[in-house]
Amino acid sequence: MEEQTFPSSRLVTPNSRSTSQRIPTGSENADETRNPESTTYIGRSHYIDQDTLIDEDSSRAYPSYQSNELIGLRDSVLHMFKAFDLPPRSIRQALIDNFLQFCHPWTPILTHGELDFDFSERKNHPSLLLIQSLFLAASRASPSPGVLAFATPEQFYQRAKTLFFVNHEENPLAVIKATIMLQWYTPDGPEHVSYDAGEFWLKTGVGIAYQVGLHKDPGEGRNASVRRRLWWSLVVRDMLMSVAHGRPRAISFEDVNVAPLCAADFKDCLADDAESFIHYADICCILGDITESCSRNSLTKSKKEHYQNQIFRWPRVLPTHLRISHPSANNADEYSLCGYNLNTRQLHIPYFISLAILGRPSTRNTISAQAILAASFVAGIFQELLVRDDIGHLAPIFTRYCVASSFFLVSLRPIPQLWEACQPDLEVLRLCLKELSKRWKSAIGGSKVLESILNAQRHNATPVVKRLLPLTREQQFFFDGFPLDLCHMWTPCTTFYEGATANMGQFSQYAQDHGLLDSPQGHSIEPIVSTGPFTSADEQGMGVLPLADFLVDGLDSWLSDEAWAV
Repeated sequence: MEEQTFPSSRLVTPNSRSTSQRIPTGSENADETRNPESTTYIGRSHYIDQDTLIDEDSSRAYPSYQSNELIGLRDSVLHMFKAFDLPPRSIRQALIDNFLQFCHPWTPILTHGELDFDFSERKNHPSLLLIQSLFLAASRASPSPGVLAFATPEQFYQRAKTLFFVNHEENPLAVIKATIMLQWYTPDGPEHVSYDAGEFWLKTGVGIAYQVGLHKDPGEGRNASVRRRLWWSLVVRDMLMSVAHGRPRAISFEDVNVAPLCAADFKDCLADDAESFIHYADICCILGDITESCSRNSLTKSKKEHYQNQIFRWPRVLPTHLRISHPSANNADEYSLCGYNLNTRQLHIPYFISLAILGRPSTRNTISAQAILAASFVAGIFQELLVRDDIGHLAPIFTRYCVASSFFLVSLRPIPQLWEACQPDLEVLRLCLKELSKRWKSAIGGSKVLESILNAQRHNATPVVKRLLPLTREQQFFFDGFPLDLCHMWTPCTTFYEGATANMGQFSQYAQDHGLLDSPQGHSIEPIVSTGPFTSADEQGMGVLPLADFLVDGLDSWLSDEAWAV
């Protein structure tokens, strides 16, 4: 198979005899022409003396360190890892198309110029680090036999990683973009320490971003739109990494003043990605804030109401083409499922996960209908992805969505009628984990934990009594506008409550004796949609439980440790 070789290393000494074409750096002499993107952000004057400004331009008036001693060795290392080798045109184009379809909508960091290059004429070459990182992400999201015949994702990764660590790329924005794309590799789950994991590359990228001041709004200056898109891509990755791992974020918004994204920031990007990423960033930030509050045990009444308002608003400001449902032609009060679109389906899963986590019960002997129904919607979307063979194109964060939804449904085991009803959803999620585990090891860990929980419950001789809390009227609004076709558990939950008063036998005698059929306020059973006023857990005097306490016995250690892996 014919392949092309990228021009050799830029790290060439003046006496080098290499005849390979040298890639222009845009800064042949750091002292004569400084790359504006390499200017660092230094904020030390903020805490020294407000009346005495530090002349940071003067402080930079010395050349940065550049070692020439190891240049020959670096070039040999790059050749050894085939860092200059590029696949034939057909494979290159397939990889670029895969990246644009499966990766770029969620990290719109590349410009038209970076995606429009001619290898045959050696013109308009983007960064070699960017190219190999793009090929890695694309091959991980959609591997094919033709691509694997040239190079495996691991080989693309090693090429990009080598280019990164020998400092082949001088533009810090290109380096940050590469760290985002390298997060697609993630060969291990969080159960193992790894220097190749997405979290490693995320925090490396965030550290460089702070150095060049991406956390400060660029205004209307040069590359302002690129810098804003790049910053918000890092924010989204940071949010999801924290959700997945249960670990602290790398970014604190107390240090940030970057303006929210708008359509104008995507002029040099792919137009189709603008609106979807803006709304994706919005829901990921909501989900990240909710889980952070839960993990810190700081989900106060006011915070919860704030998150509820954000979640309520999110689907109502979506443009029509990003929604997954539309009003039914026969009944304006009903909604029909829109035609299948992979990106819009992916876009809505964080919404339902946010609903499930925010709706978790505040006492151990209760089950939240909001959490169950939201998890069932997630299972419905995953079923669509499964039957269309799109599971393999998902990022690793979707393994955590799958596991979390499974655990919410597992909490129904003490209620036989609903436990039986949720089996189709559980089976879909287990099948999805099996498919995801073919690419992401975090899915293997999550699947093993789920099976261990199910086995432990089967052998638990002590009956656990649970009560399903009905939806309040306000909670019902979160599901308005979504087609019930995606929620297998809606009818079973509704039927369960309609028959609860008449058919007391569906609960154990223990539950009847202890009044567990009463509503949270101690009144009679309410319908699935309550007409009473909204009351938070704080108002009911229940307090707020940590994130690790919201499911069934035995899940605490898994959720409170580090098993939600990106």
